[in-house]
Amino acid sequence: MKRLATIFVAMLLLAIVPAQAASVAVTYVTELFGGEKQPASRVTFHGSCGDECYAASLVCDVDGGVNFTFADVEAKIAAKAITRKARNFTVNVNGVAYPFFITTLSYGGEMYDTWLVEGQVENSRAADFRGALAKATHFSSSIGSVVLTLPVTADVKTWATACVP
Repeated sequence: MKRLATIFVAMLLLAIVPAQAASVAVTYVTELFGGEKQPASRVTFHGSCGDECYAASLVCDVDGGVNFTFADVEAKIAAKAITRKARNFTVNVNGVAYPFFITTLSYGGEMYDTWLVEGQVENSRAADFRGALAKATHFSSSIGSVVLTLPVTADVKTWATACVP
């Protein structure tokens, strides 16, 4: 009888843990921005809680270069990334890793006590990155232990095809 109770409890835990893990998943919303010369030069990713949950952005430079910004990066992770010899983080699209060289590190503010880390992919790989992104359904980016899996929405596809020098 004790064994049966143990099995029952184990089955309940197995049923509860995946349900809790699924509820932790974040849904990202995208928003496309731009100006007169580049109408679709920036796409942002926010968690489902709105602007307070800014997670990342992709920006297209006038010359076709691509920048990616991570939000809410802990100080120790940002410091480790910026002091590594390579000084980069990775964005993966369809199994291809694109290293982004860290160009800017800025404080996210006292409210969150985190950092924004911005990097740029080599200009020689920017067109490949945009092309791969336009064909993907999602992509992931990682810096230290922070991993974001972001959707490729209509906004992202518009950004990827409009980001041409």
